[in-house]
Formats: sequence, C-alpha cells, structure tokens
Amino acid sequence: MVDLTRHFNSRPAIDRFNAKWALNESNGCWEWTAMRDRDGYGSMWGGKELGKEDNLRAHRVSWMLHRGELPDDKLVLHRCDNPRCVNPDHLFIGTGKDNIQDALAKGRLHPNPANGCLAAAARQRAKTHCPKGHAYSGENLRVYSGNRYCRECGNDAARRYNHRKREAQLQAC
Repeated sequence: MVDLTRHFNSRPAIDRFNAKWALNESNGCWEWTAMRDRDGYGSMWGGKELGKEDNLRAHRVSWMLHRGELPDDKLVLHRCDNPRCVNPDHLFIGTGKDNIQDALAKGRLHPNPANGCLAAAARQRAKTHCPKGHAYSGENLRVYSGNRYCRECGNDAARRYNHRKREAQLQAC
C-alpha cells in the first residue's frame, strides 16, 4: 500500500499552498480553490515545516509563509472581507477585539440587542452573581469560552455527579 501521508508532506508548504489558489482579477484576491470550512475559509494541512501538524485556515498559512511567525493568540484578519482570500497584501494581524471592531466598522456586525454575539457578551459582562447568589469574583469566578461560571456551583455539581456515580457503582455490585 502507498503511504500518501509521506507523499503529501514531502512537498514544500509553499508549493502545496500555491497550488490551491487562483487570482480573482476584479479584486486582486487570491481565492482559495481547495477545501473550505463551513464559514467559507480555506483549510490546509500545516505540517512539520510550519510547526503545526494540524489543519489550519489557509489565510493563517499564507501569513506564515509570506510574513513569518504568527503568535497563537493573534488572528489574521481580512481587509477585503473575503474569507476565501489568501493574498498576504489583503491580510493583517489583530486581536479578537480588533476583529469585532473591524466587523462593526464594515457593517458586518451591528451593536444592538437583536445581535446575539454582542448582546450575549454584554450580558456576560453585566453579570455579578450566579443564579444561586454567589459572587462572580476572585477565586469563585471561572471564565470559559467567554462565559462566566461560578466555581462554587460547579464544585457542587461535580460532587452531586460523583455521588450519583458512586451510588450506581454500589448498586451494580
């Protein structure tokens, strides 16, 4: 049987990358022609050469190949607002906050209660106590995926779960 993994990884990343885009002459975008994710962004295997043995978004690969190292905590944003675009001249580095501000400035996001993303973030920031009345502060605050959680309530839930699990194990014996 042929080891295709070795074959694909033997090609330099820049050659694999350049084989997967086509120039859109009307806007100058290098549009990704290979696999795309559900949001329309190109996807490419990083490989050892890029230090990321995982599928990466193609515009991140473009940045790494043409501009250099990319910190994991930074995003690669599009000036052209075309998720298929991998032209390094259309890309810039930013934070999550920069991405939201860019979307607001370009009219892709609207700061009103009907907008779930911004409204949900504002609601999370406004919370000071959990539903059971414990303060969201200090050691009792846990933030995960932008949501605030009460550590005390989480510990109580874990204790209840473990108790139920032990009871089920004892009944099974």
